[in-house]
Amino acid sequence: MQKRRKRKKRRYATNKDRVYTIRYKKWIKDVFKRDGFQCVLCSSSKGIQAHHIVRHADSTRGRYLITNGCVLCYECHKKVTGKETYYAPMLRKIIRKNAE
Repeated sequence: MQKRRKRKKRRYATNKDRVYTIRYKKWIKDVFKRDGFQCVLCSSSKGIQAHHIVRHADSTRGRYLITNGCVLCYECHKKVTGKETYYAPMLRKIIRKNAE
């Protein structure tokens, strides 16, 4: 008889584990284009990431709306994450300006 292998416990998904669907990749690409491939807060182009203004987990309908995303560098993304309700009005105002 063969020994059964122990299954590894599933850990919570991280960005490295996230499956990037075609729709999600398109959303990222469109957000990057709109914001000129630079952070909307500090204008850095190093370590940029797409950020959901309304958290991805909290918004099923607005997940892929371009208006629900902005480009942030790694440092600004760390500051904003967890404080989305505080930063949301400011980020939306910046996005409206960038869309013009």
